[in-house]
Order: sequence, then C-alpha cells, then structure tokens
Amino acid sequence: MLLYVKDGSGIGRYEVVEGQEDATIQDRSGTVAAGGTAQAFLAANPSSDSAVGRSGWFLQNNSSAALVVNILGTAGPGAGVVVAAGQTAGTLEGAAVRLPLTTGAVSIYGGTNGQAFAGLEW
Repeated sequence: MLLYVKDGSGIGRYEVVEGQEDATIQDRSGTVAAGGTAQAFLAANPSSDSAVGRSGWFLQNNSSAALVVNILGTAGPGAGVVVAAGQTAGTLEGAAVRLPLTTGAVSIYGGTNGQAFAGLEW
C-alpha cells in the first residue's frame, strides 16, 4: 500500500506500507478532549495477521505543543514517548518517532484542551 504523508511544514512524501493488502485505512484524527488527562488514540485491535487486525499506524502532532504516546499503558508526563509539535510517530519507517507494531490500545496525552493530531490506522 502507498501512503502520502505531509510533515508539519507541509512537505509531503510517499511511504510504502507493508502488511495487509486488503487493509482499510481508518482515520483516527482528533483533538485532546481534556488537557492533562490521557485518552484513547487507538483501541485494542487484535491479531495483526487477520483481515480485521492492525497492520500499522501513524500519528502527526498538528498542535503547537508536545503530545505523549504510550503503546503499553496510559500516556502522561514521563509515561510514553514525546512527539514534538509537527513531528510524526508510528510504525512507518519515515516517522520521526518510530515505534513497534502492537495490537493493544494506544494512549495519547496532551497538556492542553484542543491539541490537534492526525492519525491513521490500517
């Protein structure tokens, strides 16, 4: 699968996504609902080998402040990886913060209400 990705400055590039050929890309974009409180970014999605499982994901921080992402538990200050303003994270090779594929829930934390992020899951 070929995915077109833009960074925070609007520069685009194509990324080759390996995994399920029949995977559907799901939009997981949103905003931080309650600053200072973790929220779900991706729900648990079992079996990366099945047609309904997760093959990969991508997040771009579109806000002016850092976000924290945790692939193993609840995100928060010091609990996860920091994704700076304009940076990307996920399973794609070109992501600024590259993380391993997991099928469990992925949590996101932002310190301020309304911090925007773009997200994709496939």
